[in-house]
Amino acid sequence: MHLRVNAESAAFYHAAAIEEDKTNTKLHDLLATQKKLIRWEFVLKFCISSADYLGSILSYIAIAFPIFYGHYDDLPPADMSSLISKNAFVSIYLINCFTTLMDQASSVTDVAGTAHRIGQLFEVLATLTEDQKEHRNSLCRPYSESFQEGSNSVREMTTRYAFEMEGVTYGPPKSSIVCCRGLTLQLKPNSNILVTGDSGCGKTSLIRIISGLWRSYQGSVNLGAGRIPQEIMYLPQKPYLTNGSLWDQIVFPSSETEVIPDDYKIYQYLSAVGLDPLVERIGGLDKDMDWNWHDELSPGEMQRLSFVRLFFHHPPFAILDEATSQVSEDMETILYQTCADLHITLLSVGHRNSIRRFHDFVLHISNDGGWTFQPLSNDHDGSRPDGGGGGEGSQSGHREQRDGAKGGRRAV
Repeated sequence: MHLRVNAESAAFYHAAAIEEDKTNTKLHDLLATQKKLIRWEFVLKFCISSADYLGSILSYIAIAFPIFYGHYDDLPPADMSSLISKNAFVSIYLINCFTTLMDQASSVTDVAGTAHRIGQLFEVLATLTEDQKEHRNSLCRPYSESFQEGSNSVREMTTRYAFEMEGVTYGPPKSSIVCCRGLTLQLKPNSNILVTGDSGCGKTSLIRIISGLWRSYQGSVNLGAGRIPQEIMYLPQKPYLTNGSLWDQIVFPSSETEVIPDDYKIYQYLSAVGLDPLVERIGGLDKDMDWNWHDELSPGEMQRLSFVRLFFHHPPFAILDEATSQVSEDMETILYQTCADLHITLLSVGHRNSIRRFHDFVLHISNDGGWTFQPLSNDHDGSRPDGGGGGEGSQSGHREQRDGAKGGRRAV
């Protein structure tokens, strides 16, 4: 159900293999527990049923031994019959009382199991109360270093471009609706692009086309970067969190064996986005949590944690679909500035004017399927560019992108 509800967000990460492995692990644990439960229930019910059906037989066997051994041979037939009837009644009554106790065994086990779980709950609550009284500052190191350009913070660009679109016309699958016609676009290093437009114009649909979740009606999409998080990462509009520890959330969609552990770097990133209390709250990076992260974190915390995941993988390219819509503008500035310091080239979908200064170009998609592509200058007034069709003006805008991208990143 977790995967079903968050299917698209998980698909953006192309994490089918790791989620399949986790799901199979959960299923095997469930089956092992179920088999253990069945074995114990079989023994319990076998004993109860045996006592119910064999009680009468055991009562007559208990009476038969003294009679056939000759203990009552000196009694007359009338007294013998009376003695057998009396002893049979007493034996059957005792066996019936015993079987009644056996029948209550299943109810007793349910009560015992519930009491045990309640006892565990009290123990955990007591532990949490003690933990709240202690200040475990050693869990997190202070964020004292900014992510400035240096020998370890700048990744050498080996990819010429993240993707290249030529004359792409797209819309929802199995529909005649056209979101955008003849779009020609390329995402190059150090050339951030902001995608704007009214709600429902096809901004998220564009990301689905780039990621391969949807197919375009016309045109071609060529990927210069692979679909692995070390080359390009998608931050969908609805953050996706998997099962496991906080460490599992940050290294996702990679597995523990595919990344190099660097807790100090993770603590830096968590401190930078203001998630220090989260580490103290759960008791460490590696503590395996059995809760649903979507229920425990606020939307803003989930978006900030998604950025920590982005910073940890440090890909040369990232595609953000309103990834800062649930955080404040001050935190939004920190997130985008950190991306700039890490030299992560962005394609962002957003509505706030505050993020325009972190981008070099703006792609505006209009409701009639047209589009314009224009450079953003440092002294831009923050207003939205005029909408237009995908005709001559759009093609000239694409030429501006190719010319403007050579100049590198503008100063923020």
